[in-house]
Amino acid sequence: MNIPENTQMDAEFWRDVERAKRLTPQERVRIGHELFERSIYLMTQGLRMQYPDCTEEELAAMRRERLARIHQWESRSAQVGTNREAGAGLAE
Repeated sequence: MNIPENTQMDAEFWRDVERAKRLTPQERVRIGHELFERSIYLMTQGLRMQYPDCTEEELAAMRRERLARIHQWESRSAQVGTNREAGAGLAE
């Protein structure tokens, strides 16, 4: 594979892509789960830094709300390629 390496970050990204292609499906699922858990942890830590006086319940509610917004945004982005009207809705 011809890897476009304009920056060091690009090179590392494409090396990671090549490594991922060699993983078994089970390894991909495991790593995907680990990455998701890590992102939830980092999101929670970021919320704690922004809102140090919040309770665990309040942090959990904010985390759920952010995840819902991310899901909604990703769903809209996925529709843009298959539905022109969805793309028009994003521009508003």
